[in-house]
Amino acid sequence: MTYDPVGWHNYKFFYGDGKKEAWLMSQGHLIGYQFSGLNDEKKNLVPMTNWLNAGTYYGTDNTNQESMLYYENRLDSWLANHPNYYLDYKVTPIYQKDELIPRQIELQYVGIDEKGKLLEIKVGGSKEKVDQYSVTHVVLDNVSANAEINYLDGTAKNTVKNKEEKAKKRS
Repeated sequence: MTYDPVGWHNYKFFYGDGKKEAWLMSQGHLIGYQFSGLNDEKKNLVPMTNWLNAGTYYGTDNTNQESMLYYENRLDSWLANHPNYYLDYKVTPIYQKDELIPRQIELQYVGIDEKGKLLEIKVGGSKEKVDQYSVTHVVLDNVSANAEINYLDGTAKNTVKNKEEKAKKRS
């Protein structure tokens, strides 16, 4: 990735028991690469915690319903299982006032059959809410349990002490 979105800062923070550390943020694609084929498109990138983007602090966890990956993979499977249908998919970052980091990401999706009829898609996420037009809405928080994020300027503080700091505190 050669483009850093507005507000981009990155920190390697401790997580869990403080023995391991991982990058807090990623340059998150609003529309996943599997749907757009775009990797370094400025309009498609915002700072996202790895928890929101990939479902874990390090690597990926597509079972985490708090992550975009969970919904993206299931929508991709829905498309593969419905080759004659279309997916109408919209992703919106939600900011407060002049903040540089979105506090939330809203996903909206609906299937469309070959006759143009809207089809409700539910992929099993606990955050799914379907409106009167059969469009599913999911709002995900741009947070990480190991960090306190300043959404106004993109800075953050690690809230998990490393194992050495924990040992000093005990002595």
